[in-house]
Amino acid sequence: NTGFRFFDRELKWGEVGCALSHLGMWSRVLALSHPVALVIEDDVDFIDGFADKLRATLAEVTALVAGGAIAEPDAMYLARKAMRPEHDKLLPRATECGGGYGGATRDRPCPVRLLVPGFSYKTTAYLLWSSGARKLLASGFSGKLIPVDDFLALTYAPHEAKAGLPRHDLDELFANAPRLHMLAVRPQLCRERRGVSSTENSKLISE
Repeated sequence: NTGFRFFDRELKWGEVGCALSHLGMWSRVLALSHPVALVIEDDVDFIDGFADKLRATLAEVTALVAGGAIAEPDAMYLARKAMRPEHDKLLPRATECGGGYGGATRDRPCPVRLLVPGFSYKTTAYLLWSSGARKLLASGFSGKLIPVDDFLALTYAPHEAKAGLPRHDLDELFANAPRLHMLAVRPQLCRERRGVSSTENSKLISE
């Protein structure tokens, strides 16, 4: 929607391209029929031991779902910028998980913690279940593009980038979109590579 103004300015071409790229990945995740997929942007850096910790994360999710502590998630941040960390809700540990750590016990728990996040920015890296891909594609986002990290966050939390600065107009724009069951991981398993962002430094769509 090229007529939509975002934070008192037009969208940038990089924001449009980034949004369309994520849209394409959501379609691919659903088409491949995999239970869960890892979506990463091109400026991601992985922490040491990423693969083993990702396996442990998935095992922790499986154990919590099997134990009835949580419902199966739709998506999970592996990296994010927590804008309202006071709204994060830490989940209990599962008593068993694997992921290359030989199985967790009460004396040796999984190396990750799961939480329900408050409003967060960044789509550097996230897990997407097929249920989440289906919900995102049913949201109408393709016809009402805004920066994808703003959109992803408002599917599970009210848009409030900073305390006292809610964006009711954006919440209303996607009021009928399916709600995501979003999780996040602590500590984060990835980070955004430092440097100049080609998305943020691109031209406005009117240029």
